[in-house]
Amino acid sequence: STEKALFADLSYELTDTLSVSAGGRYYRTEVSGGFVGSGLLILGNQNDGLQSNSLATLKESGFNPKLSATWRFVDNMSLYFAAAKGFRFGGLQSLPSTPTNGVPPTYKSDTLWNYELGLRTDWLHKTLQADVTAFYIDYRNPIVTQATQGIPIAYNTNVSAAVSRGFEGRIQWNTPIRGLMWSLSGAVTDAHITEEFTASDGKVIEPGQEMPGAAEYQFSSSLQYLAAWKAFTLAPLVSYTYVGKGYSDISHQVEINDYGTLNAGLMIGAEGWWGQPKLAINVNNVLDVTQPVAGATGTTLVTRQPTETYLLNPPRTITARLSVEF
Repeated sequence: STEKALFADLSYELTDTLSVSAGGRYYRTEVSGGFVGSGLLILGNQNDGLQSNSLATLKESGFNPKLSATWRFVDNMSLYFAAAKGFRFGGLQSLPSTPTNGVPPTYKSDTLWNYELGLRTDWLHKTLQADVTAFYIDYRNPIVTQATQGIPIAYNTNVSAAVSRGFEGRIQWNTPIRGLMWSLSGAVTDAHITEEFTASDGKVIEPGQEMPGAAEYQFSSSLQYLAAWKAFTLAPLVSYTYVGKGYSDISHQVEINDYGTLNAGLMIGAEGWWGQPKLAINVNNVLDVTQPVAGATGTTLVTRQPTETYLLNPPRTITARLSVEF
């Protein structure tokens, strides 16, 4: 795959409190390759004879503009608006495209327009920052992973259209306790299909169906402390992250996420010693909570019985790292 691009940006201060920025990016991409196979395995699994060639080239080009404006209406608050177009590289499949498996040889780039309106604030002599952003994303030809029938093998394809809309927020507070900082961030998102289409399993996907991998609610919070005493540094950290329920596939056959993880860590450093040694101990997923974060459904080739496979989030993991500098 290759990509060539030409881009430019221009910013201008209209007033002391209002600035605007505009830009664009012209691109050309090309992806080429595929599969060449021969032998009895091709004959047995794909019914395409003793040879099967699946070679393709995908060429695309386009222009992505962007525009933003920031209004600092008081010293500690600003309002901004942004609109930008983007794309995600199309490409070739990770398995051969044959007349019998129904897999297209390529999938084209998907595109979107992203619109944001945000408020940025700081308080208490800039020790407290609070931000909130509303967003709306218009998604065209989204790349969605589907699966072949029989033995489920994942492939990518462009389907329908979608929107993603919601709010994001963040708070960061350098507390009156020297070295202690607390942060909280979260999002509420509605990401759904807007045009009807038929999935690879034959199910008709109606407008309003939640996009795969999307979570309506998610948030993260952390508390960290940094203290220095003579030649030593002490930095404990604790955090919690939650990801709401979603689905791994567009047909909503496999539920994923809907879990939270507690993490903790401690770093001890001796900057005044030779080599400035540091010892970092981290425990991820302290409570050992595991949930599916990806999955697939299908049937086995031999028994034709339904099967489900899952990818889980990492279990409790303890790491220790000692480093020196010289």
